[in-house]
Parts: sequence; structure tokens; C-alpha cells
Amino acid sequence: MGNGVTTMWETAGKRCNHVRCSLSMLCPATGKVWFTMKCTHNCDAQRCVVRGEGSLSLRAQRRQRGFSLVELLVVVIIIGILAAVAVPIYLNQRKAAWNSNAESDVKNAQIVVETSTTANKGKMPTEDGHGNAVSYPITCTGGSKGSTVALADQTITCSAGVTITVAKTGDATYTVTGSHENGTKTYTYDSTSHGITEADK
Repeated sequence: MGNGVTTMWETAGKRCNHVRCSLSMLCPATGKVWFTMKCTHNCDAQRCVVRGEGSLSLRAQRRQRGFSLVELLVVVIIIGILAAVAVPIYLNQRKAAWNSNAESDVKNAQIVVETSTTANKGKMPTEDGHGNAVSYPITCTGGSKGSTVALADQTITCSAGVTITVAKTGDATYTVTGSHENGTKTYTYDSTSHGITEADK
């Protein structure tokens, strides 16, 4: 095998006939010679001595040698490039999800307030069905698990991390403001314009 690694061995055993043998092992993937072995049996009346010599191909040597420093550095660089691209995308997706939660909670709170004002003849409720006064602004803080707060006989729900504030701006007008503690946007619904606007925090 040319420049391959060579190993030699010798064993003694029972008497046997004089034998010469040669064995080549092929790589299943490439079909090329991976290991070659030659042996001879020299026997006399007392014992049988087996001498052998095996050669490992250069291809197999390289396979056993493992990765070089340059190859490892290339792998590390590729991983670094992939991380530099993937991490910002992941963080932006999380921020977008937080902002989406806040906007959704503002819409839901607006529906609750509209339901409450409709039940109060188009005006912002000043007391609930038990005669308890309603104090504005009303704030719902989601905390780590989400929360609810009462508006007259209705319930405003806010998701985890979201803070919703309902402010009374007139007898029949109001604003609903919401944002996520980790988000980048603040969303505001104004009953006078009937639309949601967003602004950077």
C-alpha cells in the first residue's frame, strides 16, 4: 500500500501445514482498498509460527486522523455567520409577536367599552349595576400570566406582559391605550376617530 502504515505480528500455536494467505479489505462506501494483510505459516514438528504484515491505506489514515485546524475554523466561521443572521430574525419575530398581542388586547378592550357604553345609553358608564362608582382611567396590567379588570358590568382582559388603559375623554368618548412590556409599539384607539394608531415606545 505504498506509504501506508505497516504493522507486523507473530504468534505460535499448534503444528499445521505451510500456508500463505493474502487479504484485502474494501471500503463499502467507495469500493477502494482500505486495509491489506499478508501472512505466512512456517511450521516444523514442534510448533507453527504465524507471521503477518498489514498495511493501512493513506485514505484510511486520513479518515482516522480527524479534522484539521483549518477545517474546524471553517466550521466555526460558518456557524458564526448563521448565528449572526438567525438571531436578529428570531428577536424581531418575538418583538412582532409582543406588539401583536398588545394591538389585539386594545381591540378587545375597545369592544368591551363599546358594549358598556351601549348599555349605558351611549355614554361612558359612571357606575356598575350595583351602584358602585366607576373611576377612570381604568388600567389592566397583564403581569406574567395575564389579568382582568372590571368596567361597570363588563370585563377587560389583558394578556401576559400587556398593559391596557381606558381613559374617559368626554361623556361618550374615550381612548384605549396598550403596549407590551417587551414590545416596541404603543397602540391607541380613539373613539372620536374610530381607528387604532401606533407609535414607537
